Amino acid sequence: CRHAPHPWVLSICNSLLCGHADTALAHLARTRMDNGLACESVNEDTGECETGAAFATCAGFLAYALWSAAR
Repeated sequence: CRHAPHPWVLSICNSLLCGHADTALAHLARTRMDNGLACESVNEDTGECETGAAFATCAGFLAYALWSAAR
């Protein structure tokens, strides 16, 4: 979308929950986000935060998705 044309962390969460954990974990490993805090979207080349710094609800969903994928 115009607001955030870069990869969304919420999309990575979705991948973790729908059976694509290996791909999602590889993507997360290359993602710096907002100094390690979940953000809305990340730069596809650098992994740094592009939009939505310190996105608390995304952080909670990411924690849940990681926990679910690890079970």
